[in-house]
Amino acid sequence: MRKRSFWIVALLFVSAVINYLDRQSLSILARTIQTDLHLTDLDYSRIVQLYLLPYTIAFMLAGRLTDWLKPRKAMAAFIFLWSVANLCTGFVRTGMQLGLTRFFLGLGEPGNWTASPKAISDTLDSKTRPLALGIISVGATVGAVVSPPVISFLALRFGWRSAFVATGALGLLWIVPWLFTYRQPTEEPAPEPPAGNALGLELKRWKQLMTQREVWLLTILRMVSDSVWYFYLFWFPKYLSDARHLTLRQLGSTAWIVYVAAGLGSILAGLAVSRRIGRGGPPVQSERAVMTVLACMAPVGAMIPLASHLSWVLFLAAIVVFAQVGWQTLAMALAFNYFPSEIVATAWGFACAGSGLGGLVSTNLIGHTITSFSYTPVFYALAVLHPIALIFLWRIRAERSATIALRPAPGIS
Repeated sequence: MRKRSFWIVALLFVSAVINYLDRQSLSILARTIQTDLHLTDLDYSRIVQLYLLPYTIAFMLAGRLTDWLKPRKAMAAFIFLWSVANLCTGFVRTGMQLGLTRFFLGLGEPGNWTASPKAISDTLDSKTRPLALGIISVGATVGAVVSPPVISFLALRFGWRSAFVATGALGLLWIVPWLFTYRQPTEEPAPEPPAGNALGLELKRWKQLMTQREVWLLTILRMVSDSVWYFYLFWFPKYLSDARHLTLRQLGSTAWIVYVAAGLGSILAGLAVSRRIGRGGPPVQSERAVMTVLACMAPVGAMIPLASHLSWVLFLAAIVVFAQVGWQTLAMALAFNYFPSEIVATAWGFACAGSGLGGLVSTNLIGHTITSFSYTPVFYALAVLHPIALIFLWRIRAERSATIALRPAPGIS
């Protein structure tokens, strides 16, 4: 079981790498694609929104589908959908076609972030779970790290379309070892619901979940704070091109530095919490304490517009993404320690929908702000989001409420 767990975590690490390679390809090549397809900054903003809109909605459905289908089938279905969408991006000829492929990419990608934690939750105990989740989150940041050099190399060598075709094909190949490796833990079969009652039971399940205070606190927390991460994913490479005048080759050789820090934040945050729990600390309290430290680091991003040299820009951005990704990792660990297994993916998917909604709104505001003013007000606004999110973090109760352990709907969970 230990050996199988290792390979499960390794494969989920790789899926996270692919997930971020696919989503960040557009931001790395934004200026090149805008020139080729004759797109303005507002056009680019709308295309990003066409990704984030289904991304937001799909999180609620992806969480429920994960609880229903179980991680083995769910992961295979999700990565197939988003990989095909990304591969098709390499064949678009208009802005409308580009928006359509990114729409389906956004529809499939959330499943990675509900099925992966669910697989970890079913495989590992509460002590090792934060570190395993940290490793998976490192996969996301590794994807962000390798995106600039890999995507730039493919685009410069074979044309920008090749980057989407290559990364899309990689996701399709991943499905084969996953289906051979992952086996769903044995569970007692649930009794079949009476005929015609399945829909009513499912609606009752959602109603119960929506009355839980912590579900809403996590949702608002992510809605507020994750706009920072969306900016550094979708806009920061463009900022380096537009405001700091980096070429595509220079972008490929420098932007990865920022995302290395994101990987360190993820793994070190998970390790810090795992050690606190190993010493007897309560899981939820341990996660809240480390998240508070990270939230106090994130506002340094307000100094980026004042930096006179590129090295300072990269250093400050690295601190922000270190804090942001560590924060996201521990928010995920908090949810998977707080909610029972039969509803955890659904609850987390709903919270992630809040993240997507925050990104959707912030992307629209950022696009208009950059077009009308500059990037400077954006950095100032992002600096206050984590301190605000702390208010909601510390309203999450330190111990799981007795009412949170919902009875699963028979035959549905």
